[in-house]
Amino acid sequence: MVHGLGGHVDSHYVHNAALTLARGGLSSLRVNLRGADRRGDDFYHAGIIEDLAAVLASPDVARFSCVILWGSSLGGHLSLRFAALTPDPRLSGVVAVCPPLDLAAGASAIDTFHRRPYLRHVLAGLVEMYEQVAARGAVPLPVADAHRIRSIRTWDERIVARRFGFRGAADYYGRMSVAPHLGDIRCPTLLVVGDSDPMVPRATVEPALRAVSSAVDVRVVDGGHVGFPRHVDLGNAVLAGSSRRSRPGSPRAPDRSRRASRNARRLRRRQRTHSGH
Repeated sequence: MVHGLGGHVDSHYVHNAALTLARGGLSSLRVNLRGADRRGDDFYHAGIIEDLAAVLASPDVARFSCVILWGSSLGGHLSLRFAALTPDPRLSGVVAVCPPLDLAAGASAIDTFHRRPYLRHVLAGLVEMYEQVAARGAVPLPVADAHRIRSIRTWDERIVARRFGFRGAADYYGRMSVAPHLGDIRCPTLLVVGDSDPMVPRATVEPALRAVSSAVDVRVVDGGHVGFPRHVDLGNAVLAGSSRRSRPGSPRAPDRSRRASRNARRLRRRQRTHSGH
């Protein structure tokens, strides 16, 4: 289970999802991305799937023959990217909740003026993490300058790009966005889009959704950013999918070409409805 930008394993949405899975009899591992626990000497970015690969290769996880990646927001982006680019034979499913798909579009959206309350919350978590990393070693920007950053794009330009060798924020977004790779996902995947998501607006992900593979089930649901009404139960969706895959003699998956056609029809209907508003 992978948290979002500025979050950690005890973020409420990760904790609640883990409880739901536990009630269904599934084991779960909540993963702090590098630096998120405030004890590391480095920090993460939206494409650093090597860390997920290391977790799956660890002795505690290697003994599991069936693994589902569950990620929220940036964690969902990482989970999708891992599934597309580093297929693990044990990976039997992915759940991505409110993930950005085009990092440039996502950064532009959250940096707009009317989303400043959300932006401040995310940046506060990032700066807190950065302070702890800086206390242990060299960082690409003085902490005092990091405190003055007021946008995600500036954070990515002045900190992420410098640390990880990108030419700038635009280069980072172009090379790390999962959008161009969604057609390469082969394991069953649930991709959840919040219809009223204020942090990853629906309009920023819809262009990328046109290119998803037939393995990806896209669901636009009532709700905001990793927060949903009671009738939207993502945990049950994961449990149902897992139990079907683990049960001997379970029916074959639906024909992928039909599923792709259904996804395309649903997306066109949503776009017409959205444009009517």
